[in-house]
Amino acid sequence: MIKNALYASTPDKWKLALKRYKPTKGKISKYPVILCHGLGANASCMDFGKEGSKKWEKYSLAAYLYEGGESGIKFDVWVAELRGRNGSQTFSPLRHPEKYNWCIDDYITKDIPSIISFVRRTYYKEKRRRPKVFWVGKSMGGMIAYAYGEGKGKRFLKGVVTMGSPVAFDYVAGKEWPAFFKSIAKHLYPRRFSMPVRWIKVVEKVGMLDKLRHLMANEKNIYKKVLDEYIEKGLDNTIASKIFSHFAIFIKYHDFCQYPKNPWLYDLLHYFPFLRCHLAPYSYKYNLRKFTVPLLAMAGKGDKTAPPEEIKFAFNNVGSKDKEHIVFSEENGYSADYGHIDLNLGKKAKDEVYPEIHKWLVERTKV
Repeated sequence: MIKNALYASTPDKWKLALKRYKPTKGKISKYPVILCHGLGANASCMDFGKEGSKKWEKYSLAAYLYEGGESGIKFDVWVAELRGRNGSQTFSPLRHPEKYNWCIDDYITKDIPSIISFVRRTYYKEKRRRPKVFWVGKSMGGMIAYAYGEGKGKRFLKGVVTMGSPVAFDYVAGKEWPAFFKSIAKHLYPRRFSMPVRWIKVVEKVGMLDKLRHLMANEKNIYKKVLDEYIEKGLDNTIASKIFSHFAIFIKYHDFCQYPKNPWLYDLLHYFPFLRCHLAPYSYKYNLRKFTVPLLAMAGKGDKTAPPEEIKFAFNNVGSKDKEHIVFSEENGYSADYGHIDLNLGKKAKDEVYPEIHKWLVERTKV
C-alpha cells in the first residue's frame, strides 16, 4: 500500500493511488511531473524504497526529481498507480472478479485522464491555475502516454518521457518474449474472457521466473538484492488477464492497437488484407504522427523487452518537432548496455539515467 496516498476516481469507480512529493523551498518548476509504472508493476517502479532511506535516495526517480537533481531545480512529483495495483485495489478480486475485465484501452481512456485531471484540479485549488503536466512513463507507462497524446489529451501534456516503451512490436516479436507469453497464456483464460490474476505468482508456478529475470534485466548491471526485492514488491499485483491477451495481440500482429471487439474476426482479417484497413481496430502505432507533444525517448542497448529499434521507431514516427532520443550503452559513453529494469534500478541509474531526465524536464520548464 502507498502511505499517505491521495486518490483519483475513474468513471467506472476505481480509485487510483497517487503519492505526492511536494517541495516547499528552493527553485520549483511550475509544471508537475507524473510518474507511471509499466505492465505488471506498481509505484515501486518509479519510487523504490522507503521514503528517506538510503535505498530511496539511490533508486527512487521520484526522490531525485523532488530533491532537485544536480541543478537544484525541484519538481512537484506525483507517483501514480493504475487500476488493480496494491495501492489501487479498490475492488476485491474474490468478491468482484467482474471488475477485472479491462485492457490497456481502459488505462488510456479512463485512468490517465482521471490522474491528470486530479493533479490539475489540485493545483487549481491551491494556486488557482491548471498547469500542463509532464508525464514520465516506464515501458507500458510510456506506451499509454503515446496513445493518450494522439488525442485531445495532448493539450494537457507539457512533455512526455518514455523509458523503454515499445510501440512497433516488429522487433520484440522476433525475440524471446513470444515464447514467454505462450507459456503464461496456457495458464490463463482465453482472451475473450478476463479474470483477476496475480501474474507474478503464475510466472513462479509455471517455472518461468528465471526466464523473466533474463528478459527484464541486464543482471550484470543491477544488484541481485535490488532485483529480488523489486520482483517481490513491485511486481506482486492483481491485474486483469485481458491485459496479457492484449499484449499477445500486439506481439502476434506487430501492432499497438485497441482491443478488438471480436478477437476471432481480427484474426480472420489477417487472411483478407483488403478488409483489414476498413474493419481493424484503431492502431496507435500507425497514428503516431498525431502525437505532437515534446518527447524524450530513452532506450537501453541491452533491453530484450523493448529493444532500441522499438524506441527508435516511435522516435522516428511521432509528429513532435521537439524530440530527443537517448540509447544507454557503453558505446555511447555510459557504464553498461542497460536492460529494461536497469533504466530505473540499475547500479548507476541515478548517476546516468536520472540526470538526463531531470535536465530534459528543466529545459522544457523554461519554455
